[in-house]
Amino acid sequence: MHFQGMFVETHCAFSHACAMCQQVIRHVPEEHHFHIETAFRELIANAVNASKKVNGRVSVDFYLTPVSLTIIIVNTGVNYFTDPESHRFPGNLSEHGRGIPMAYSCCDQLSYSRTTESKTRVTAIWDLRKRRH
Repeated sequence: MHFQGMFVETHCAFSHACAMCQQVIRHVPEEHHFHIETAFRELIANAVNASKKVNGRVSVDFYLTPVSLTIIIVNTGVNYFTDPESHRFPGNLSEHGRGIPMAYSCCDQLSYSRTTESKTRVTAIWDLRKRRH
């Protein structure tokens, strides 16, 4: 199953993307919902915030098979290319910096790459055969 959405950066892009995620995860075993929703909200918030700086766009694709869910978020605004494995949770008093480590811990695979158009592509994958707690 493939679900696709393009979100022009507006004040409601985040809520539209989250509503789309809700529609997709209805087809996923419930034990995975928390991990998918948590990671998606963090990743889409970063993409929307980055795109605000240049009135960019954010696109989201969901690919659902019986054994996996892959979400690809492409930020057409300011790039925030990063290595999720290098991010660590910040100190207790820090107001920022928890999103990428949190998303990384909720996914089976999380990667960032640049497209040929210098956009940032975030790919998050969940193995739906895995047991979640």
